[in-house]
Amino acid sequence: MEGHLISIIVPVYNVEKYLRRCLDSIINQSYKNIEIVIINNGSTDRSLSICEEYRKKYENVLIYTKNHGTVASARNYGISRANGDFIGFVDADDLINVSMYEVLYNYMVDNKADVVMCSFKRFYESDERRIIQESTVKKDIKSIKSKIVSNEDALRECIICQKYNVATWSKLFKKNILEDIIMPECYTGMEDWSVIVDIFIKAKSICLIDEQLYYYFFRKLSLMNRIYSDSDNELINIFLRNYTLVKQYFPALADETRTNITAHYFYVIDKIIDSNGIDKYKKDLDNSILELKKNKSFILFHSKHKMQRKILFIMMLISVRLYVYMRRLYVKRY
Repeated sequence: MEGHLISIIVPVYNVEKYLRRCLDSIINQSYKNIEIVIINNGSTDRSLSICEEYRKKYENVLIYTKNHGTVASARNYGISRANGDFIGFVDADDLINVSMYEVLYNYMVDNKADVVMCSFKRFYESDERRIIQESTVKKDIKSIKSKIVSNEDALRECIICQKYNVATWSKLFKKNILEDIIMPECYTGMEDWSVIVDIFIKAKSICLIDEQLYYYFFRKLSLMNRIYSDSDNELINIFLRNYTLVKQYFPALADETRTNITAHYFYVIDKIIDSNGIDKYKKDLDNSILELKKNKSFILFHSKHKMQRKILFIMMLISVRLYVYMRRLYVKRY
């Protein structure tokens, strides 16, 4: 079989409704030398049974079962079981274009890159039929635009999150790039932020593919996801660590990374407000506001925050109640 083996790691937890469309999109890849490493992350629905159907039908489907944990723990487990020279990731409620790994692999080999990144398209439940159809249309590799960039420029593209993002699922990695990269247990759904800087410190040559090859399924947030919890503070330590690394290895990106830190304090404040937890989580609210005030000059004059956020921040400096009122007015209006 031509080409190197690609291991595609798929964490699976209670996604029976979406799993078949995901696995079908991987099975039908135009690049055939792949293994699908399914990590059953303690599913309690029919997800495992569906995976077993695919394993019986396809020799390149591998299934490993572990106790339920974070997506990060499942990905770490998958990396340790992967046999391929290259590694990709797909979330079990998403799907990919039939050409995705052929495109990523060819550009990786031709450019001797350590990491290849493609763009992605967000879709909703109402878009499912159209997206499934779109995913089956093979791309003309020769017509796809690409460019080789430095690790610093690649990280900048991920941080600004316009065409590209920090997610592991929009990328193909040389396996050795992921050696010693351990995703920490993180329940915020932001585990990719915890390793992206480390990965780009190791990766010296990155190829950007200007094509939407990954289809990210956006589910409406449940009530529980809108309620503030202590785990929402986990990400701040990741951003603080990233800031330290970026100042050392990519100092030109310091402002972008510091903006992420302040953005997370805004996120905590807004989530506390939206969950009517101002009194219940007063300590966390006051701490986040204090940290923002410490960064007042940076937020207003040097950060990458949009003008709308800066105006709301000025309202916060005047009065927290004014901030709450103006933010709710803005959300209602837009």
